[in-house]
Amino acid sequence: MIRQSSPEVVSGVGRLAVNLVLLVVVIAGVAYMVSWPVEQPARPESVESNAVATAPPDPVYEIDEGAVRVAHIDTTELTRWCRSVGLPDPPEIPVAEAAVAEALLTAMHRAAETRSTEDYGVVGQVCESLDCPRTAREYFALATKKDPGDFRWHYYLGCLHQDAGARDDAIEAFLRVLQRNADYAMTHARLGQLYLEADRLDDAQQSLLHYEALQPTDWLGAVTLAQVEQF
Repeated sequence: MIRQSSPEVVSGVGRLAVNLVLLVVVIAGVAYMVSWPVEQPARPESVESNAVATAPPDPVYEIDEGAVRVAHIDTTELTRWCRSVGLPDPPEIPVAEAAVAEALLTAMHRAAETRSTEDYGVVGQVCESLDCPRTAREYFALATKKDPGDFRWHYYLGCLHQDAGARDDAIEAFLRVLQRNADYAMTHARLGQLYLEADRLDDAQQSLLHYEALQPTDWLGAVTLAQVEQF
C-alpha cells in the first residue's frame, strides 16, 4: 500500500516525470480505441420523424496558394440546417481542406438521417480530430444517451473532460467506462494519472496495477508504478 508523503518531501521533478510517462501511455490508446472492434448497427429502414431529405449546404471550393483544394463553409447556413434537423450547432470552421470538410458534412448528414449511436459518435470523433471539443462533447453525449451501454463514447467524453482540466467530470466518465468494460486498459491508465494529480495515491496505485495486469508486457506500467511508490 502506498503511503502518501508530506508535500515537503514529494519531488516536483518526480511528479512531472510520472505525468509525462503516463501521458505517453494514455496517448497510445487513442489509435487503439478508434479501431476497437464493434458490431456495426444495421441501417434502419425508416428514420425518425425529424429525419431530413435535404443535405447540409455545400461548401465552396477553391485552390489556395499552396495548390491545396480547400472548402469554404457557410457556418451560418450550416448552423441553420443543424437546428432545423435537431443536431447540435456545428463547429466554427469556415475554411478547411476539402477532404476534412467533406468528412464532417457527410458524417453530420448521416447522423441526421439515422440518429444512430454510431453515427453520432463518428461526428464526435471528426470534431475531436478538428480540435472542436464543444461540438465533440455534444455528439458524444448524444451517443451515450442513445446507447448508454457503449463504453467508447463515455471514454471519449472522459478524455475531453481530462483535456479541459475538469478532473472530477473525467473521473466520473472513466468510472462509467469501467462499469461497461473493465478490461479497456487505457481507462485505468488515465484514471491513474487523474488520481495522481489529485494526490489520491492509493487510488492511483490501484488503477496502475490494473493497467499493468492488462498490459503485462508494457514496461511503462511497471516503471510508472515504481515511480508512484516513491511519493
